Order: sequence, then C-alpha cells, then structure tokens
Amino acid sequence: MIDIAIIHSQPIYRKGLSLLLKGGIDLNVIASAGNLREFLGQFKGKSIDVIIWDIPGHHALTPGAKILKECYPLSRLLVLVSSSNSVYAGLLETLGANAVLPADCHETELYQAILNIHRSYAPPPLSNHVQEPG
Repeated sequence: MIDIAIIHSQPIYRKGLSLLLKGGIDLNVIASAGNLREFLGQFKGKSIDVIIWDIPGHHALTPGAKILKECYPLSRLLVLVSSSNSVYAGLLETLGANAVLPADCHETELYQAILNIHRSYAPPPLSNHVQEPG
C-alpha cells in the first residue's frame, strides 16, 4: 500500500483526485489539504510515501519544496504544474521534486509516476559505520 497526500487549493479537485487514485492500484489517500501551511499543521509527523503537490505558482516553489523535504525527508514529492515548460520542470527537480507532471496529464501517467518514484525510493542507511562479519 502506498500512502498518498494531496496538496491542492480546490477541495473538489482534491476529492476527485482521491476518488481517481482509489481505483486500479494499491494507493491510499491519507491526507488532503488546501495549501502547504494547512498540510503541515494537520499532518506533521504522519508517515507519507508520496506527496502530490499542485503548486499555486513558481513563487511558492523554492520555500515550499525546502519545507516539505525538511519535514518529510523520506517522502517522495510529485509536483503537478500548469506549464509543460521543460526548464521549469528541471528547476522543480533541482529543488527536490522526484517527478514533475503537467496538471492535465492522463490518469495512467499519474499512476505510473507514483509507482516509479515509490519504487525508486532507497531508505538511508541505518548507520554510517559498517560492521565486519564476526
């Protein structure tokens, strides 16, 4: 089961995306919020595998991505953008997004992106020290 959080300003969009994600593959939407501040206030400390964030504009990107990565270092970040500008997508990935999709992508693209970034996750090592076998 992949635990998902959705951050989007429109409640009907969040509800629709939640319903869409319940079909077909093993996803569980466990958090939904209208903006980053609301999300952090309600769900801080909750274990989330993939955060889907539809950013309101590029002005929110840098501080928002940094805050999400600090508060959820083990979560994967999937950003939806209204522009398909490849330069913008590259900037998002530089700032910590694990995947970037156009907000009007097809549902199969969304599913595949969630699965791909979830599969690519490698947990950090538990220790910096390597023990030699005894």
